[in-house]
Amino acid sequence: MVELLDRSPRSVGELGARVGMDTGTITPLVKRLEQSGLVTRQRDTHDERRVLVNLTPEGAALREGVWAVPKQIITACKITDAQAEELRAILDSMGQSAEV
Repeated sequence: MVELLDRSPRSVGELGARVGMDTGTITPLVKRLEQSGLVTRQRDTHDERRVLVNLTPEGAALREGVWAVPKQIITACKITDAQAEELRAILDSMGQSAEV
């Protein structure tokens, strides 16, 4: 959802690449979001092999709540913004090393 809140529509493949999942893994997640009424899926009119995922108004309405989460985490953990950035970099590097 965060990737879609940042920019949509996006293809399933693009979403998967952004979050480090293959299309076989992300497709069921997108289908559940669709069943929940948060996104729509539609074939790309220019390339029917691609499925585009777009936010519904209900999905877009989650934007403010989602963007508030990082600040709430920083407050709850009692860390500075700089420490949060450092932690994010460490977690990102851990995720990248796990893919190897």
